[in-house]
Amino acid sequence: MTQDDWGQFFRRGAAIPVFVGGMLFSKCGIYLAERRRISFLPALLYFFEALLLGFFVLLGSWPKPGNLSLARYFLVVALASFAMGIQNAMHTHFGPFNVHTTHVTGTLARFTDELAQFLIWFGERWHPVRRKRLKRIFAVSWRQTKLRNAVILAGVWGCYFFGAGVGAFLKQKWNLLCLLCPIALLLLLTAGDLWRPAALRAYKQHL
Repeated sequence: MTQDDWGQFFRRGAAIPVFVGGMLFSKCGIYLAERRRISFLPALLYFFEALLLGFFVLLGSWPKPGNLSLARYFLVVALASFAMGIQNAMHTHFGPFNVHTTHVTGTLARFTDELAQFLIWFGERWHPVRRKRLKRIFAVSWRQTKLRNAVILAGVWGCYFFGAGVGAFLKQKWNLLCLLCPIALLLLLTAGDLWRPAALRAYKQHL
């Protein structure tokens, strides 16, 4: 392996430990906040993620986009990766349906698992039945948690697809300034969580 190969290895692999660090930071904060019943933690994490992305845009696009020194390159990668780690750890903890938001394959794997379990449930009731009973099976299908989970996961994956398309289009138009859209969304989530804390609802569910 040449020196250049090692350089590419470290440049491309730098995001992984920082991503793990972001998840560890977020999880430690979550568990400590649970012990102290701190209700504004999700809002704080949303705001911190928005702040990291803001610095990512600033350092990545100034003074000249694409011409980054090695130190600035690693700093930019660290900012984005740490923000992704925070988001992934937080969204698998709070809310009625925990889902990973930073990788596609895990979502698809869980979708197929939930759908397979529902299809087995449905198939066990599909054997030659009367029309009235068949209608009843369809009517109660939506009450099955596995089907609802599969639909939610399919919707999450659809958001991945839609977001990738919109992101690619905005990237061509605005370069890194396109990240102002998710930053604005994170700030809205911050305000929304301060109004109705997700952590407080989670604490009540555990009582």
